[in-house]
Amino acid sequence: MNAELKEKCDLLVENRKVIAKAFAWDASLMSLASATLFTSNGLTANSEKLKECMEIMKAKTNIFSEFRGNVRIPLICKMALSDDPEKYFENVEALYELLNQGKWLGNEYKIMAAITICDHAEESEYELFVNRTNEIYSQMKQNHKWLTTDEDIPFAAMLAVSGLDIDKLIEEMELDYNILKGKFHDSNAVQSLSHVLALDEKPAEVKCAKVEAIFDELKAIKHTYGTGYELATLGTLTMLDMPEKELAEFIAEADDYLKRQKGFGDFVLGTKARRLYAAQLVLNQYGQGNKKADGVVLGSMLALTIATEICLMLCVTSCTAASNASH
Repeated sequence: MNAELKEKCDLLVENRKVIAKAFAWDASLMSLASATLFTSNGLTANSEKLKECMEIMKAKTNIFSEFRGNVRIPLICKMALSDDPEKYFENVEALYELLNQGKWLGNEYKIMAAITICDHAEESEYELFVNRTNEIYSQMKQNHKWLTTDEDIPFAAMLAVSGLDIDKLIEEMELDYNILKGKFHDSNAVQSLSHVLALDEKPAEVKCAKVEAIFDELKAIKHTYGTGYELATLGTLTMLDMPEKELAEFIAEADDYLKRQKGFGDFVLGTKARRLYAAQLVLNQYGQGNKKADGVVLGSMLALTIATEICLMLCVTSCTAASNASH
């Protein structure tokens, strides 16, 4: 493993410790997902700053507020990363109210969508991007009535802030979905993957072939990748200008290294979730670090990083909900 990727892994482990300590009574999976927000920025979380942001949220919400659900920790971390935590929360809350004027249910997913728009739009653009989000979600629903659920709302926001033409995005999603549904049999996972791949402007056959090749390479070296929510994160790697075999090897190296760290073992975190984080670390190291990329590619890489964050949050939110239902 090269030194830079090892540093990314160590930073994720350290950030998880800091966040877990600051939120000792909360779900450890959500603490881990939130740790990636700092790791992606090359920063170490500050427990005192996190606690300050938590107090801001408490002062602005009541005990039954949707903001105190599964997305509470990620939102607090986003506040801590901002220059003005109180203003950041107010902006997310304002966007949430705009999104809530529609007919959707699933409040936590709307908060996730609000965070995405807040991070990548000016205040003067909020209404525009909320309208774009509504339009994209509506077209998703028209094409896949039974597959499209509240979980797709954050992806609609992700596509909205990309600035790409909506009709083109919808067309690309359909092409990608129809190609990949024969390879991966979880229709919901394939649809989420198609949302991510729509951001990649290469021909559908090319990017879909790359996803399949990375998956097959990982399987060949006995690091089989998950085919549930994890699959969408694998799709974020298609824009990296690297051979599929090399990408698979980097993911495997990060996976093996993380496995040896406390809390990342097979019986604690699980292989599928850990490999999702390994893929995210590879994207962050070899995507955002591409200083030679032109503006278009850098913009696309930024969008794909947004997609990764959404995939992580969706995966953990679903796992947390399943865990709560079993108790």
